[in-house]
Amino acid sequence: MFSRIWIITMALFILFLVGCGKQGIPSTSPLPESTNMLLPPTSTPVPSPTASPIPLLSGSGGGVIAYVSMRNSDWQIYLINADGSGQRRVTVNVRGGYEPNWSQDGTKIIFQYSGLWIADIATGEISRLPLKAGSADLPKPYLVKPSWSPDGKWIAFLNESGTQGDIYLIRSDGIDLRRLTDSSDISRDGNLVWSPDGKQLAYSAHRDGNIEIYVMNADGSNQQRLTNTSVNELFPSLSPDGKKIVYSVVDFFTFNAQIRLMNVDGSGDIILADEGSVNEDAVWADDGQYIVFQSNRDGNYEVYIMQADGSDQRRLTQNSGWDGWPGWGIK
Repeated sequence: MFSRIWIITMALFILFLVGCGKQGIPSTSPLPESTNMLLPPTSTPVPSPTASPIPLLSGSGGGVIAYVSMRNSDWQIYLINADGSGQRRVTVNVRGGYEPNWSQDGTKIIFQYSGLWIADIATGEISRLPLKAGSADLPKPYLVKPSWSPDGKWIAFLNESGTQGDIYLIRSDGIDLRRLTDSSDISRDGNLVWSPDGKQLAYSAHRDGNIEIYVMNADGSNQQRLTNTSVNELFPSLSPDGKKIVYSVVDFFTFNAQIRLMNVDGSGDIILADEGSVNEDAVWADDGQYIVFQSNRDGNYEVYIMQADGSDQRRLTQNSGWDGWPGWGIK
C-alpha cells in the first residue's frame, strides 16, 4: 500500500496550478456563547443497529492506541496496548474507518468513513453524526480529520475536496456547526490538533508555495505560521503540556519523511526519526513521555512507538496489511 505521501505527490501537480487561498475568516462571536445553529437541535447521532462492548485494554505500556489496519480488503479501526499486546477490532458495526481520534476521557473514538462516526468503547455502540457533505453548509464532498476538543464538547474536522479544504467545528451531539476558515487551503494531512487548554488549533495549510504548520485560536482568529521553509511540514501534534510540537518534514521527490520536534514558537527544532523511509503521523502519549507514529522502515507500514526524545524506537504491529493513523488513548 502507498502512504498518503504518494497520494499527495500526485495532487501537488494540480496544486501548482492554483493560487494559495486567503486567510480564514474569524468567528464574529465567542465560541461558547454563539447561537449559530446551522443544524436543528433535534439532529442527534444515529445509532448503529447492533452494539457489543469493546473491553478496555490494559498493558504495561501505559496506554491504549487506536489505529487503522488494512485487513481482509477493507480499512478497520483496532485498539492495541502501548506494549504491543491485546489487539482488538473496534469497527464491527460499520464498513470500516479511518483517522481515529480519542475523546479526552478515553471513552469514545471519533473517526471518518463516508462521514463522521463515534464509537463508544464501553458499550460498543457506533453512531453517525448527521452531517451532509456537499450541502450549502458543508460545500465540499468529504468530512475528514476529526479531532475532539479537550473538554469533550467540540469536534473539529476538515471539509475537503481532493487534498485541501476548510476547518469546521460541531458539538459532539451533532448540533451547532461553525466554520472557522474560508480559504480552502487547509491540507488534507493537517492532523487537526487542539492545544491542551482548548484555546487553539494546530494544522497544516498549503500557502506560499508549500505546506507549512499554522496555529489559530479556536474561533478561527489570529492565524499564525509556525514554520517557514522550502520543504513541506505536515502532521502536527501538540505535547500535553502545550510547549512542543512533533511533526513530519516530507520530501515528495524522494518519498521520505522525517519526524521532528520543535518548541511552539518554532525554535529548538531537532530530528526524532529519520530512517531513510517514511516516518509520519506522530502523536503524543497523554503523559508526554512517548510518541506513537507510523513508518515503512521495515518494508510495510506499521505502528511504532518511541520515547519523546526519539530513543527506544520499536514496532508495535506486524501485519501483512497496512497499519497506521495511530491515536493515543487512555492510560
